[in-house]
Amino acid sequence: MRRAPWPATIAALASLAVCAPAVAAPGSPGGAADILIVERPRALVLFDMYQQRLGEREASAFPPFVPITLLREHDVMGDGFTPCAAVAIGGTAYYLQEEKSGTFSTMGPAGATAVLRGVTLCEDTVVLLHGEALRLRIPLSKEEIRLAPGTRAFRAFASKREAFVRVASPADRFGWVDLLPGARGTDWRIEPAALPVRLADAEILRRVRSVTDGANLTLARIYRSLSPGSAPVPSFRVTGSAREIVCELVPAALAREFSGSLIALVPPIERALGGTGLHPAIAGSAIHIPLP
Repeated sequence: MRRAPWPATIAALASLAVCAPAVAAPGSPGGAADILIVERPRALVLFDMYQQRLGEREASAFPPFVPITLLREHDVMGDGFTPCAAVAIGGTAYYLQEEKSGTFSTMGPAGATAVLRGVTLCEDTVVLLHGEALRLRIPLSKEEIRLAPGTRAFRAFASKREAFVRVASPADRFGWVDLLPGARGTDWRIEPAALPVRLADAEILRRVRSVTDGANLTLARIYRSLSPGSAPVPSFRVTGSAREIVCELVPAALAREFSGSLIALVPPIERALGGTGLHPAIAGSAIHIPLP
């Protein structure tokens, strides 16, 4: 069997068929993740999911300490040798270039940086009821911002009793707030995300296949142009059961070479399932979507 040509590049190009993701969750709420926070994220060397380098204007749009979820901390770009990390920022997939040492590449001073391991993902809103009691602490510094009563903050993740939140006003800021359990209902409350929409299993399967069908068409076209002949054309197969929906690459012999393509598919599948409360997750060599 011939080896697949440049699998990471093909995977990135194939994702063009399903459009750029709008919402990408590396895990479901309540699950664990590793998060990178950087004071000046614009200093990072970032590529979009098609492995195109972000321009200065795009990179400058990321606010200080925006959570960067490490989907796969050590990967390789489509050229086959440039080290990188597969990440997600604000629900969109990116590649973050790394040095050979494993550190993240930068174009200048990135400021304070930290990797937070095993934090708990959240997708809800903290409502601050008592402005004097809660303050936004800027990460890795002693700076604090007093929050006005009624402030609503998106809770990105939590670590112990601390919540890492995004406050939109007066400026787009990320930071920590202490959520003392005894103050719940007086100083703060949690406003849960909207209840998920319940869909029939057949509709869930249809939505997932709408993503993989588009990817398969583009993948076949690119693969044949790069490797004409009798080599097997990889494709994504979606199957369903009473317990879960599974998306896997066939033939299975190419699964390891195309592992990056699974990461590229997670964001558009997540978008297709938006509002359902279902979240795709990679386990082994397949994407699994547990059904309620």
